[in-house]
Amino acid sequence: MGFFDKKKDRKQPEFTISPDMSPKDLRQAVVEYAQLHSKWYENQARKMSNSWNYITFSTIVLSAISSVLAAYDLGSDYRWLPAGLSAAAGLCAAYLTQFRVRDLWQIRETGRIAAEKLVAKAQAVDVSDQSSIYASTIALRVELHNLEQEQTDQFFAVPKA
Repeated sequence: MGFFDKKKDRKQPEFTISPDMSPKDLRQAVVEYAQLHSKWYENQARKMSNSWNYITFSTIVLSAISSVLAAYDLGSDYRWLPAGLSAAAGLCAAYLTQFRVRDLWQIRETGRIAAEKLVAKAQAVDVSDQSSIYASTIALRVELHNLEQEQTDQFFAVPKA
């Protein structure tokens, strides 16, 4: 799998059901579909969490090293080093702010929690009522699509100043 091959990060749209399926198969299909969403949101939240933590730590370390080096006379050959480290720390901080890393982490974590609730709801679908199970699975699918829409709206929202 190459660098640009992101298949593992993509939600798979397959959710093929029919009224002819057995109630247990319908429930299993909607559970798997909800779990797929939950895992995707979990992966995205983890990426945002890791980005936030590593870049924040880098900002702190770069700033500290820059300050310590600025206190010493490094000579004219290394005078650029504290300035370069300060600039790198500034770029890290700007990245965190500009790309809303913490906000996106929170958005995806909220999506993961909502998807897990829908997994539990899908697992609780009553398979004994054959007349309503198809409608129940469709309703859960709609809830998952609503979650996706909410996530999309939040992900692309312009933050208020």
